Amino acid sequence: MAVVRVAWAPRQAVAPGPSKGGIIRRVVGPDNVTSRILIPQIILSRIMLRVGLTGGIGSGKSTVRDLLARKGAGIFDADKVARRLMQEDATVRAALEQVLGPKAWLADGTLNKTLIADRIFGDAEVRDVVNGIVHPAVQAAFEDDARAAQKRGVRVFIREAALLPSSDQRKRLDRVVAVLAPRAVRLERVQARDGMTVAQVEERMQSQPSESAYLAAADDVIRNGGTRAQLEQRVDELWEAWLTPHAT
Repeated sequence: MAVVRVAWAPRQAVAPGPSKGGIIRRVVGPDNVTSRILIPQIILSRIMLRVGLTGGIGSGKSTVRDLLARKGAGIFDADKVARRLMQEDATVRAALEQVLGPKAWLADGTLNKTLIADRIFGDAEVRDVVNGIVHPAVQAAFEDDARAAQKRGVRVFIREAALLPSSDQRKRLDRVVAVLAPRAVRLERVQARDGMTVAQVEERMQSQPSESAYLAAADDVIRNGGTRAQLEQRVDELWEAWLTPHAT
């Protein structure tokens, strides 16, 4: 039987094969027993694809997110959810206060973003501790939102985050997309958008994964150093590939 490559695979599913009525997959179960199952085309149309969208500061990740949202993708902004939890979740906030101190929140209860950024980007150990507190809570929120999106019939659900997914998070995603852009382009974008100095932007870049790390983790790569039209074309190509099983 010839091998068919499809644009995606359900979690735990590997090595697909062809079928007139759908796609045959070899699925490894929890007991490590391999079974062959037929997923009919009508079922394929109802399976929601979970995609991790990642990229460093200034890469254009948020622009890609917006383009995917216009196509009907559900969006989970992990960074935005993290900020909300840091501000509103009592358990998360209490744990963070032990690391960042009470001044990490302003008098009105909102985050002291300047202080937090200085602590996190300036000290890798503090950053790791904060991530260890926040990330599990974010992942739980993601699972809740993903289940709700699937019930609504969403075909593609995007988990957007600047950081690469952890090994546990990766198991819960079907694909990872990395958005990359030349360093000079990223510097220019962030300076124009946020009014930051070159040194400030570079400090944040250095705290994030390298381009090689993004490439190693990604199933799909979007190079965003060109025109808006080129970016839209690449997003269109990916969207079509994700939703259309195809032979190679």
